Amino acid sequence: MNLVSHHDKVLVHYTGRRLDGSIVGSSSQTGAVELQLGNGSVPPGLERALVGMRVGEKKSTLLRAKEAFGLRQKDLILRLDARNFPKETCPKVGQVLKMQNHDGAMLHVQVTEVTENEIVLDGNHPLAGLDVTFEIELIRIVDGNPPS
Repeated sequence: MNLVSHHDKVLVHYTGRRLDGSIVGSSSQTGAVELQLGNGSVPPGLERALVGMRVGEKKSTLLRAKEAFGLRQKDLILRLDARNFPKETCPKVGQVLKMQNHDGAMLHVQVTEVTENEIVLDGNHPLAGLDVTFEIELIRIVDGNPPS
Protein backbone atom coordinates (compact mmCIF):
# COMPACT_ATOMS: atom_id res chain seq x y z
CA MET A 1 0.00 0.00 0.00
CA ASN A 2 1.35 3.43 -0.92
CA LEU A 3 2.17 5.99 1.73
CA VAL A 4 2.04 9.75 1.32
CA SER A 5 5.49 11.26 0.89
CA HIS A 6 6.84 14.79 0.56
CA HIS A 7 5.89 16.51 -2.72
CA ASP A 8 2.84 14.27 -3.30
CA LYS A 9 -0.46 15.74 -4.41
CA VAL A 10 -3.25 14.27 -2.27
CA LEU A 11 -7.03 14.35 -2.09
CA VAL A 12 -8.38 14.72 1.46
CA HIS A 13 -11.50 15.39 3.47
CA TYR A 14 -10.85 17.64 6.44
CA THR A 15 -12.47 19.54 9.27
CA GLY A 16 -10.50 22.22 11.09
CA ARG A 17 -11.63 23.38 14.54
CA ARG A 18 -10.54 25.96 17.06
CA LEU A 19 -9.87 24.58 20.53
CA ASP A 20 -13.38 25.69 21.57
CA GLY A 21 -14.76 23.27 18.95
CA SER A 22 -15.96 25.89 16.47
CA ILE A 23 -15.34 24.89 12.86
CA VAL A 24 -12.92 27.07 10.89
CA GLY A 25 -13.04 25.06 7.67
CA SER A 26 -14.41 21.82 6.31
CA SER A 27 -14.68 19.91 3.06
CA SER A 28 -18.00 18.34 4.08
CA GLN A 29 -20.03 20.80 1.98
CA THR A 30 -17.59 21.40 -0.86
CA GLY A 31 -16.14 17.92 -1.33
CA ALA A 32 -12.63 16.61 -0.90
CA VAL A 33 -9.78 19.02 -1.65
CA GLU A 34 -6.47 18.53 -3.44
CA LEU A 35 -3.37 19.55 -1.54
CA GLN A 36 0.10 19.82 -3.04
CA LEU A 37 2.69 18.95 -0.43
CA GLY A 38 6.20 20.37 -0.41
CA ASN A 39 5.53 23.75 -1.99
CA GLY A 40 4.63 25.77 1.12
CA SER A 41 0.90 25.99 0.39
CA VAL A 42 -0.08 23.57 3.19
CA PRO A 43 0.50 24.50 6.85
CA PRO A 44 3.70 22.72 7.99
CA GLY A 45 2.05 20.79 10.82
CA LEU A 46 -0.72 19.53 8.55
CA GLU A 47 1.82 18.47 5.93
CA ARG A 48 3.77 16.49 8.55
CA ALA A 49 0.55 14.79 9.66
CA LEU A 50 -0.25 13.74 6.07
CA VAL A 51 3.19 12.31 5.29
CA GLY A 52 3.13 8.58 5.98
CA MET A 53 -0.67 8.21 5.81
CA ARG A 54 -2.33 5.44 3.79
CA VAL A 55 -5.37 5.83 1.53
CA GLY A 56 -8.50 5.50 3.67
CA GLU A 57 -6.66 6.37 6.89
CA LYS A 58 -8.19 8.96 9.22
CA LYS A 59 -6.24 11.05 11.69
CA SER A 60 -6.82 13.88 14.15
CA THR A 61 -3.93 16.23 14.81
CA LEU A 62 -3.49 19.32 16.97
CA LEU A 63 -1.52 22.08 15.29
CA ARG A 64 -0.06 24.79 17.47
CA ALA A 65 -0.35 28.27 15.96
CA LYS A 66 3.26 28.35 14.75
CA GLU A 67 2.77 25.09 12.80
CA ALA A 68 -0.72 25.95 11.57
CA PHE A 69 -1.20 29.45 10.17
CA GLY A 70 1.67 31.16 11.94
CA LEU A 71 1.91 33.55 14.83
CA ARG A 72 0.37 37.01 14.52
CA GLN A 73 2.90 39.51 13.20
CA LYS A 74 2.59 43.14 14.26
CA ASP A 75 4.43 44.29 11.14
CA LEU A 76 1.52 42.99 9.03
CA ILE A 77 -0.85 45.51 10.63
CA LEU A 78 -0.95 48.72 8.62
CA ARG A 79 -2.31 52.05 9.82
CA LEU A 80 -3.18 54.34 6.92
CA ASP A 81 -4.33 57.93 6.80
CA ALA A 82 -8.07 57.89 6.02
CA ARG A 83 -7.64 61.03 3.89
CA ASN A 84 -5.88 58.86 1.29
CA PHE A 85 -9.20 57.14 0.56
CA PRO A 86 -12.03 58.92 -1.28
CA LYS A 87 -15.03 59.17 1.07
CA GLU A 88 -17.33 57.45 -1.44
CA THR A 89 -15.02 54.39 -1.62
CA CYS A 90 -13.93 54.21 2.01
CA PRO A 91 -13.43 50.54 3.00
CA LYS A 92 -15.68 48.94 5.62
CA VAL A 93 -14.67 46.85 8.64
CA GLY A 94 -14.46 43.18 7.64
CA GLN A 95 -13.82 43.93 3.96
CA VAL A 96 -10.86 42.13 2.37
CA LEU A 97 -8.68 44.21 0.05
CA LYS A 98 -5.85 43.29 -2.30
CA MET A 99 -2.63 45.24 -1.95
CA GLN A 100 0.72 45.04 -3.63
CA ASN A 101 3.77 44.84 -1.36
CA HIS A 102 7.19 46.37 -2.05
CA ASP A 103 8.27 43.22 -3.93
CA GLY A 104 5.24 43.37 -6.23
CA ALA A 105 3.47 40.40 -4.63
CA MET A 106 -0.29 40.67 -4.07
CA LEU A 107 -1.45 40.46 -0.45
CA HIS A 108 -4.92 40.08 1.02
CA VAL A 109 -5.56 42.37 3.97
CA GLN A 110 -8.65 42.70 6.12
CA VAL A 111 -10.02 46.05 7.24
CA THR A 112 -10.17 45.85 11.04
CA GLU A 113 -10.88 49.45 12.01
CA VAL A 114 -12.13 52.61 10.31
CA THR A 115 -12.14 55.99 12.03
CA GLU A 116 -12.37 59.52 10.73
CA ASN A 117 -8.56 59.75 10.67
CA GLU A 118 -7.29 56.21 10.21
CA ILE A 119 -7.93 52.91 8.45
CA VAL A 120 -6.33 49.81 9.97
CA LEU A 121 -5.53 46.83 7.73
CA ASP A 122 -4.41 43.39 8.94
CA GLY A 123 -2.33 41.21 6.61
CA ASN A 124 -2.16 38.25 9.00
CA HIS A 125 -3.96 35.03 8.06
CA PRO A 126 -7.39 35.09 9.75
CA LEU A 127 -6.35 32.05 11.85
CA ALA A 128 -2.86 33.32 12.72
CA GLY A 129 -2.10 32.93 16.40
CA LEU A 130 -4.67 30.17 16.92
CA ASP A 131 -4.13 26.51 17.75
CA VAL A 132 -6.27 24.35 15.45
CA THR A 133 -7.25 20.68 15.42
CA PHE A 134 -7.58 19.02 12.02
CA GLU A 135 -9.48 15.80 11.38
CA ILE A 136 -8.21 14.47 8.06
CA GLU A 137 -9.06 11.50 5.86
CA LEU A 138 -6.79 10.57 2.97
CA ILE A 139 -8.99 9.79 -0.03
CA ARG A 140 -6.35 9.36 -2.71
CA ILE A 141 -2.75 10.04 -3.63
CA VAL A 142 -3.34 11.97 -6.86
CA ASP A 143 0.26 12.30 -7.96
CA GLY A 144 3.02 10.45 -6.17
CA ASN A 145 5.79 11.88 -8.30
CA PRO A 146 7.99 14.60 -6.86
CA PRO A 147 8.22 17.77 -8.97
CA SER A 148 11.11 17.82 -11.43
